[in-house]
Amino acid sequence: MIGIKKNSLVIISDTFPLGRGETFLEEEIKYVAKEFDSIVVFPLFNHNLHKERNLPNNVSVKNPLITTTDKDRWGLIRRGVFCYAPFFSFKEFWKRCLLGKNIALLEFQKKGNFLKRIRIFFNYLLIYRSILGNSTTWNNLINECALSDLVYFYWGDKGALITPKLKKQLLDKCTIPPKIVVRFHGSDVYEGAKGYLPNREDIYSATDIGVASCKKVENYIRTNYRHQPSQLITCYLGSTHHDDNFTNNKKWNAPAEKERQEIFRIVSCSNVIKLKRIDLIFDSIAAIIKGNSMEDKLYDFGYRKIEWKHFGDGKELSDLKEYTRKELLKIKDKKIEFDVEFCGYTPIEKILNYYTTNFVDLAILLSKSEAAPLSLQEAISFGIPIVATDVGGIREIYESSNDRIGFITSPHPHKEEIAQIVFDFMMLKPDVRNNISHSAYLCWKNHWDASINYTNFSLFLKSQIE
Repeated sequence: MIGIKKNSLVIISDTFPLGRGETFLEEEIKYVAKEFDSIVVFPLFNHNLHKERNLPNNVSVKNPLITTTDKDRWGLIRRGVFCYAPFFSFKEFWKRCLLGKNIALLEFQKKGNFLKRIRIFFNYLLIYRSILGNSTTWNNLINECALSDLVYFYWGDKGALITPKLKKQLLDKCTIPPKIVVRFHGSDVYEGAKGYLPNREDIYSATDIGVASCKKVENYIRTNYRHQPSQLITCYLGSTHHDDNFTNNKKWNAPAEKERQEIFRIVSCSNVIKLKRIDLIFDSIAAIIKGNSMEDKLYDFGYRKIEWKHFGDGKELSDLKEYTRKELLKIKDKKIEFDVEFCGYTPIEKILNYYTTNFVDLAILLSKSEAAPLSLQEAISFGIPIVATDVGGIREIYESSNDRIGFITSPHPHKEEIAQIVFDFMMLKPDVRNNISHSAYLCWKNHWDASINYTNFSLFLKSQIE
């Protein structure tokens, strides 16, 4: 039995630090590393791209739990089928997967159809069996966890499937087993986002400390599931400020003759998938220009162009580009030009640099499901007002400020609603827009600053060591 612990932590990520994702964990780990003598990271999946990450000196990285990438379907099948790993929960398969019972849905959400639930279930099962089927990697994980004080799963879905099995083996191996901490974001919690998520109850009951990314996520877990983490709290993520020159505020402090700018800049930042409704952003902006009365008023106000940049890649990008190309041809002769740029995958450093060096009027996010998205936190850290749907924890960002920081829409808005909101904002007087911009920055500074939120979270983790 292992009884001696050191001030150490094991983190199980999706691919971090391999690949280019989970940039928010890259920021968080800098603060967590200050409170622990050593941190060991196990990526769940391998990744074809091995990006250089600036990791603290006391952070080491082990081989991925699954040697294939998350995109290598056949590799996952080979590893998940041809092994002696156990199956999980036949009750889950019959009751929730086949019959579709007890799937927790938010308003307007739908459970996945029968075939989709089957596909999701077996995808998760293959992941589970692929982890346990590699005895060498599994034993390495058990040994590292046994020597640690906490095991921190950064996501509450795929990797967290192993929490019940891991907890049982650690109880047998350790006189003082490490506590299992799981952070729950949004897509790994809301079943309606995908249509179904397997093994919710098993994961929650095996979790010692559940860390929700917003109150909405915490309440969702508390409300919908009989089994709960032993402790469930909310710890917000955060973003880092990068613009000491306050580019956005400077525009509205300019001389009077320069207060009216001809170009109105809009940005959005997300994966290009149906969940994010990027096409709705385009349709809404296009509706402003197509609406003759709106266009005339904006033209008289001084506008000559609307620029929209979208940062992000995804499987819908190619179709979206073709759709917007055809639609733009229909409005090419309008008074106000509509310029669209799909930037594709863009490293977060380049996005933040764009915010630092360019004035941006508005950031838009029209997702069907979210927690408290970092893209909005990053926008307000630059004093960029935001327009977003009233889903998930987005309202928590707006309500963290006593002043207006932008506009929140209905959960499932039509393009006319968004167009009217953007038009009304464009027609505001410069001093009003300056106040909104300044309020957005103060909202970030007081509630969404990574240096504060991640420091508090790191101290909380440290306090859980027995």
